[in-house]
Amino acid sequence: MQDTARRLSLAMPLIVWLVAATAGGALSPQKPQPPTFKTRVDLVAVDVRVTDAQGRFVNDLTKDDFELLEDGKPQTVSTFERIDIPVSGAAAASRITAPAEVRTNAAGVTGRLYLLVLDDVNTRFERSGYVQKVAREFIEKHIEQGDVAGVAYTSGRRNVSHDFTFDRQRLQKAVEAFSGLIPPQDLGGAAPVASRRGVFDTLRVLAEFLGTVKGRRKACVYIGEGFKPPGLRSDGQAKPGGVYTPDEQSQPDRYDYEDLAAAANRANVNIYTIDPRGLSALAEGVSAGQLGKVSATEVVDNVRGQQDGMAWLAYATDGFTVANTNNFTAPFTRIQRDQSSYYLLGYYPPGSPKEGSSHQIVVRAKRPGVTVRARREYFVPKTSAPTAATVITARNVPSALLPALENPVPSPGIRFSMMAAPFKGAGGAGPWASVVMQFDGRDLDLGGTGGLDIAVVAVDRLGKIQGHDVRRVDLAFDPATRDRVLASGLRVQVRVPVPKDACTLRVAAADGASERVGSLWVDVTVPDFDEAPISMSGLLVTDSRAPGVPTANVDEDIRKLLPAPPSTQRAYLRDTTIAWMAEVYRKGKTPGSISVTTTIVGADGTEMLRREALSAEPAPAGPADRVRVSERTSLEGFLPGDYVLRIEARLAGSDRKATREIAFRVMEP
Repeated sequence: MQDTARRLSLAMPLIVWLVAATAGGALSPQKPQPPTFKTRVDLVAVDVRVTDAQGRFVNDLTKDDFELLEDGKPQTVSTFERIDIPVSGAAAASRITAPAEVRTNAAGVTGRLYLLVLDDVNTRFERSGYVQKVAREFIEKHIEQGDVAGVAYTSGRRNVSHDFTFDRQRLQKAVEAFSGLIPPQDLGGAAPVASRRGVFDTLRVLAEFLGTVKGRRKACVYIGEGFKPPGLRSDGQAKPGGVYTPDEQSQPDRYDYEDLAAAANRANVNIYTIDPRGLSALAEGVSAGQLGKVSATEVVDNVRGQQDGMAWLAYATDGFTVANTNNFTAPFTRIQRDQSSYYLLGYYPPGSPKEGSSHQIVVRAKRPGVTVRARREYFVPKTSAPTAATVITARNVPSALLPALENPVPSPGIRFSMMAAPFKGAGGAGPWASVVMQFDGRDLDLGGTGGLDIAVVAVDRLGKIQGHDVRRVDLAFDPATRDRVLASGLRVQVRVPVPKDACTLRVAAADGASERVGSLWVDVTVPDFDEAPISMSGLLVTDSRAPGVPTANVDEDIRKLLPAPPSTQRAYLRDTTIAWMAEVYRKGKTPGSISVTTTIVGADGTEMLRREALSAEPAPAGPADRVRVSERTSLEGFLPGDYVLRIEARLAGSDRKATREIAFRVMEP
């Protein structure tokens, strides 16, 4: 039992056990009131893909064209939506750059959701490159702007798996770290680090996690050498006439397959299984057999058995399998289209479904000659089961924030934009991020009694919380402020401790009166401020119109360095003045002054501004390891168009430098 628990804990690279404490702060001095959220029955969402005889998506159906049954009884379809996410193709996808430094959830769900599961347990070390190559191809050519993806290993090694992200570069880093756990064949090939049955535990836990993402299709793309098909054993303890060998005990049986398939179907997850060995799978098997340790037939049968196991799992979860091919473009395109075009049906279950109960779902289309693919059941979870939400609730985080904090898909119930600028801590403290959020006032209940609950949680690449800020902002404004919030929005500033290297900021906000919820996950890369010879903080930008936006929890230290609170605005009228600030750091007592060059360049290459500080030195009142850069410029002479503000800092007499840049747009008044 202990081994199982340990394996399950290692197999959860994407589930963060959030632990947060409440912090104060509000625009209004009134005493905050505890939020209340109404209880309601959750809608059961069923995504349905309908294709014609040629396999093409049928995109002209209406709600009346569907029949939905639960446990054999017809149900009323309460919500209906056709999802059709454009597929721009590999050429367009290859032009996508790193995410912008200002992100927004206003568009809601704009892309697909993928989880790439790389099977290190069942892969030999010398064949790691096959898995990497195929995963890289999927990321480079089939993950497009707006898509969300994550990478996990079947061993559950959390230090190399990556949380969900919009950033393809981070996904590639997780893929590059992959290596098979079975030692090279010429070294004897000892047992893998993790049990092959443990792979199914990992896949099941990941499927259950994806089940928390509601209202959309989810694709689990398994890439590996597979596993023997179900049916080897009838139970996990003994077999007629003897005891199982250790190798037999480590193999998945039919119960493992059935449990995983049931979990995936409950979570509405399609599992696609990919054998990355391509045409070499059988050829390498024959070559291995020629070594004399086993016959070629045995090796080929083993390869085919692995592929049969993958095919069984894919079929049982409404996915498909890919094997014995070196051309992955067509199947990867099919996966992408599977996740791009479908119908989303919703219904309220009859009565009061019993906790822990499972219910069969059947979806039919009344149009003849079409094929319908949809989830086959839904599962009512037990509220007493230990979950990440239980941990947060124990810390008094508002319950309405819990699903959003765990969901990588943006929720646009409360629209907001946000940016995060990392800074080096002072006096030996660790790095922190200045987080600026700007909420759309039209999504807030400004009736005079409401409150906005906000949580910002910094999660490192190991899935551990490194910092958080949880607060409530009163929305009981006077009439003048209320009008300003409706017209210009509401800005909130917080400071959150962050780890060096990559981290994800999970942000969620809930309006206690209207029950609206908005959320967004944002990737942040934090330089190693302590070790790099020269480094730079993030850029904070404001403008002459920023004071018109009411601001809660103003950062007093930053207030001294900018003429107005930092803003997420990046489109300005020509009669606007913009200002920016950053800090440049040097390691320890690194000799030499710091030169700073600031430029603004238009999309056509025209340089609109250049300023150079040839011998910048630390401010007399500031820490000795940093130089503050704070400037401003009027946009009067700028033509409408797109521009890039770039700051470059160099150590005098050295080629070592640090840079930051942001993009912005100038418009006519």
